[in-house]
Amino acid sequence: MNGIILLNKRIGTTSYEALYPLKKYFSTSRVGHTGTLDKFASGLLIVLIGKYTRLSNYITSLDKEYIAEIEFGIETDTLDPNGRVINTTNYIPSLGELNLGIKSFIGEIEQVPPRFSSVHVKGNRAYKLALSGESFEIQARKINVYNIEILSYNVDFHILNLKINCSKGTYVRSLARDLACSLGSLAYVKNLERVKIGDFRLGNACFDCDLDKNSLISLESLNLFEVIYIDDNMIISIKNGAYVDVAINLDELKIFKSRNEEMLAVICGIGLSKYKYVIIF
Repeated sequence: MNGIILLNKRIGTTSYEALYPLKKYFSTSRVGHTGTLDKFASGLLIVLIGKYTRLSNYITSLDKEYIAEIEFGIETDTLDPNGRVINTTNYIPSLGELNLGIKSFIGEIEQVPPRFSSVHVKGNRAYKLALSGESFEIQARKINVYNIEILSYNVDFHILNLKINCSKGTYVRSLARDLACSLGSLAYVKNLERVKIGDFRLGNACFDCDLDKNSLISLESLNLFEVIYIDDNMIISIKNGAYVDVAINLDELKIFKSRNEEMLAVICGIGLSKYKYVIIF
């Protein structure tokens, strides 16, 4: 069985734990997600099943959109509500300061991931080193923040709601920390919801309790990739990994289908109109 599930992950489960019901329902262990959501966060998790798991790297690279609720005046060690409070301040930025401060975080910026994160440091996950009390540093990474929109700000309760459009690898927790720091304050992310990945939207996702056969999306139904129709005399060759002349750009995905709409393969451009097979069905 091959397909894509748009899953609405619940608060309190890890992204890995969120896969358990799908593995059970579809009776397969060949299930994987395409971008971790923190345990305290909710929202869109794209799950790949069967041969579609080979598309993981391509879907992981898609841009993301988040709705974040940030509380100022408090910092936790995890930068989320599950952590231990390590510092407080009475200084809370004004709406005017936030509007100005946000501008410096739009574009290509360098960001240091949270100490409690899954990035690798010294061959270990950062969060494991943090839990052990070991001293370590995480190198800054280049990310892209395309837009930050203030949805609301309750200055009395120190709560800021943002919509953030960003590239893969962006940590909203770090963004909240750095924004607060730039304004002389402290902050952590109280709530986080991922609402969009590429053209995939949370509104089309289902909860694990609502799974049925109709939840499984086929690749061709998404209309995300160009379809190339293969003549009958080339089908066996394609299934054996033979190459045909195709105009394709670097990192572009295309689908090979037979004239009777049978899915044959997914290819990815590797430059100079050359490609590699990602999936052969």
